[in-house]
Amino acid sequence: RPGAGLQKWIGFVSGRIRSLREKAGLTQVQLAEKSGLPQSHISRLENGEHSPSHVTLEKIAKALGVSVSELDPSS
Repeated sequence: RPGAGLQKWIGFVSGRIRSLREKAGLTQVQLAEKSGLPQSHISRLENGEHSPSHVTLEKIAKALGVSVSELDPSS
């Protein structure tokens, strides 16, 4: 189980992924296709059930047309 700091970070990043995906007008399936990640992985990330790696954040950011720092200000 992640510590409080990591849990807070996961919660923030998951919310950013969801809000930026919705702002871009994409479904989870469309974001998955654009990022090369499984839809189930996108779902777990958005629900805060998984901690994304930096590589995963890069793929999602590229698919959304944003910088990684928009998903993770600490990057």
